[in-house]
Amino acid sequence: MTTPRLTLYLIVILALGGLYSCTKELNMDDDIALRINKQEKMERLDELYDLSFENPFDSEEAYRKFIIHDLLTENQNYLEDSDIKWRNARTDLAIRMNAHFARISADLPTTLFELYKTKFETNVLNRTLLGQSPQQLKSEARFTLFKERLEKINSFFDDKINSLQSSLQIDSKLPNSDWLLQNKIVGGTPDNPYGLYIVNFDFKLQPDGGMAIKKFFFFPYIPKPNASFYTQQDEQQYSTGTFVKEDLMTPAHYKTYGNKILFHFHLKNNVDPFTAGIGKPEREWVFEYEYSIKNKQLLLTKPRMILSMYPHLLKAEPGDDIYLKYYSDRLKEFTLTIN
Repeated sequence: MTTPRLTLYLIVILALGGLYSCTKELNMDDDIALRINKQEKMERLDELYDLSFENPFDSEEAYRKFIIHDLLTENQNYLEDSDIKWRNARTDLAIRMNAHFARISADLPTTLFELYKTKFETNVLNRTLLGQSPQQLKSEARFTLFKERLEKINSFFDDKINSLQSSLQIDSKLPNSDWLLQNKIVGGTPDNPYGLYIVNFDFKLQPDGGMAIKKFFFFPYIPKPNASFYTQQDEQQYSTGTFVKEDLMTPAHYKTYGNKILFHFHLKNNVDPFTAGIGKPEREWVFEYEYSIKNKQLLLTKPRMILSMYPHLLKAEPGDDIYLKYYSDRLKEFTLTIN
């Protein structure tokens, strides 16, 4: 016969067993719910990644709201989860690339110099985003989509530049003359007292936009006196020595529009892998001058320069603080005569 005390013990044991079973079941349900929730968030990030290649502005707006309302809530920061973190990183990179391109392609510059500058700026951004891509993305099929879009953007700018160049007419007064400037010595400024430049131009402009060059002064980038960029990246040898066309990846060429002339040089990588500081990586130089021709003289004024050498994009043009401080007036005007 069961005593009252034993009955009480049995009731307590059964109650505790039932409570443990319910708690275990609830914990399992919570764990499943968390995993489902995490999976849904990763799938949404995948959707936003893919959408950025089709509709970047919708993706950008939806992604902003998703971060605020779904990934960073009052109760939890889902970005602390490693799986969500890398998926979010790749989605963010793709949206930034595609949204930026959508904006600039809708309002492109109309001049050749500015179009080159926009191309170079976009290329630096995209290649940087590519380099920041999480390692997990690089093993995915979606990474191919990212790289293909980057290549399409580069091709887009090349096509726009080629189309604009083909629409421009060469000033008939420029070709077939040997334009010459010999040994113009230019000193520095109070902010750059030790600057010294030897300027030589000796080239013939061809009717098709090509150039036959013996010497050409590359308008320098001068970030500050005696800075490393000046010593490592200047192309002074083409002014003081002989221009070597074998250094070019594509033929040097020029174009004219309005009262401006643009020169473009795409140079090969000639870095010496065994000697530090010798040679320079692949790079593009673009120079724009205002020009006029009078009494068999070619006057080049108000130079603007871009040097694109990833990851660096260096510029100098009127109005820049660097331009005002470190470039003497005699470095901003050149008079070439017919040889």
